[in-house]
Amino acid sequence: MRSLIGRTSGWGALAIASIDARTVQEACIPGTLSRAYELGQHVGTLGSWREIAESSGGRVMGTGRVRAVRRSRPNAGDRRGNVILEHDSAVIRVEFESEFLTVASDGEMIATCPDIVTLLDVRTGAFVSCESVHQGQDVAVLVLPGPQWWAEDVSRLKVVGPRAFGIDHDAVLMEAQ
Repeated sequence: MRSLIGRTSGWGALAIASIDARTVQEACIPGTLSRAYELGQHVGTLGSWREIAESSGGRVMGTGRVRAVRRSRPNAGDRRGNVILEHDSAVIRVEFESEFLTVASDGEMIATCPDIVTLLDVRTGAFVSCESVHQGQDVAVLVLPGPQWWAEDVSRLKVVGPRAFGIDHDAVLMEAQ
């Protein structure tokens, strides 16, 4: 399903079977759409990536020029890869599949899913997608706290943490804001 939704820009979500109200109460994460909408409204009025980071409750993990983007098989539908950038004297590596998943600085894991990892263009403040990131681009790596719901139960982390994506590391999460 994840692959379908990624390839259809979300339209694949319409094919998901309906669920009853009890399941929704147990499994939904309240406030996520409102939070996304509010963030989108703020981004449109803010001038810089620094203001976006501050207003969103996120933390900047580093800024720098993208030195390499490695995609495992970009033409075969495999969206795995990583972005390497230099931040001061450190090397930051951001792993992705169809979304950014983990951030490591000089080999030390400093952020992971289910927290929200994103890249922002430092010149325009625009979000940079996994598909559009390219060598030579100046970016800020921003991490937003993911919904606390994911971290409340270890069984949930099994389906959204780094190991769910084949990355051999436990989740490294921000404190809830």
